[in-house]
Amino acid sequence: MRLGVRALAATVATLALPAAAALGQGVEQCLPDFPAAQVVPACTAVIDSGQWTGAELVSAYGNRGNANLLLRRFDAALADFEQVVALAPDIAAGYRGRGRAYHSLGRLDLALSDYDRAIALEPGVALAYDNRGQALRALGRHQEAIADFDRAIALEPDQAAAYVNRGNAWLDISQFERAIADYDRGIALQAGLALAFNNRAIARCKLGEPDAAMADLMQALALAGSAEGWQRNLAELGYYDAAIDGDYGPITEAALRQYMADGCP
Repeated sequence: MRLGVRALAATVATLALPAAAALGQGVEQCLPDFPAAQVVPACTAVIDSGQWTGAELVSAYGNRGNANLLLRRFDAALADFEQVVALAPDIAAGYRGRGRAYHSLGRLDLALSDYDRAIALEPGVALAYDNRGQALRALGRHQEAIADFDRAIALEPDQAAAYVNRGNAWLDISQFERAIADYDRGIALQAGLALAFNNRAIARCKLGEPDAAMADLMQALALAGSAEGWQRNLAELGYYDAAIDGDYGPITEAALRQYMADGCP
């Protein structure tokens, strides 16, 4: 196990509803511009009203599905995207969304099937390759994952997520210099990515650069605002046995430094 190596999730493509004014009082927040906790009840009102059909109803299910993904309500998201696919089987975004729900539920083979279908319908969408790459990486199929991240980057070279996710795949197979190069690019594109700093720290640690690694971890902490994730991982690895409180104090720092001194096993 490594400390904090996770994928940088990309959202599924949103579907379009009519202008907010056309939705009516109380349901105008069924749009991706609003916080997820507001989108869910608003889209539920749209769906339950019975006033919307066709593309508008598909969009309401899709926007609620996206919001449920953000809220980590994965079963609810899956149900929403099942409706999108049933109502509009030729819309790639429905398969991408359902794929994300399947992935989040650990049903990786079904996620891959949906990503394949999305790519067949819209082969020029970088997001589908990035999503499929994450599923392939989770299955341990790293070279295939890297190939998908390559495609995502070729299609949208200014999106940080694909670089960070490709860096994670390189890190998994101990290609540390390549991982660092991808994290560098991701950070250059989006400087607030705590995960990129965190994972670059691990790669630098593996290369025997503990000072640079610690600097990256401090930057990740400043961005994340809590050390809780590190404390949990360090506890699992046997480096930390104090309270899981998110506070970066001397005990947490000592555990991290020992982890670094041991080469980040």
